Amino acid sequence: MLSDEDASIKEERTFPYFVATVIYLSGFAILLFFEVSIISIAFWFCYISNTVLIMIINKHWKISAHTMGATGPVAALYFVIGWKIIFVALLIIIISWARVQLKLHSIPQVIAGALAGFISTFLQMHFIINSF
Repeated sequence: MLSDEDASIKEERTFPYFVATVIYLSGFAILLFFEVSIISIAFWFCYISNTVLIMIINKHWKISAHTMGATGPVAALYFVIGWKIIFVALLIIIISWARVQLKLHSIPQVIAGALAGFISTFLQMHFIINSF
């Protein structure tokens, strides 16, 4: 149960994150079963691990899952189209601005979400793609 549609109370976010992780694990198993491309498998793995990361951080601090969720795909798309994806940075700025403007996050929370999403996804994608 959430007190509002924005899940503004960080303690209420754990269960939805847990449910999302279970769904992501199911999707991951399907991708492995059908032997899709390693980029798709790696990216889906990032959804799982980044959601777990959000759950851990959320126990102590309210990080922006929206900016994390926006920068993760940007990092993954780097492995598909290269640095041309930098133009999507405008979208990340707009999402960050909206979260702060709506008073749902502070500037450090959106910056931390953006950095965590990009860095964790980039490193995981790099490791997985180069290992398999």
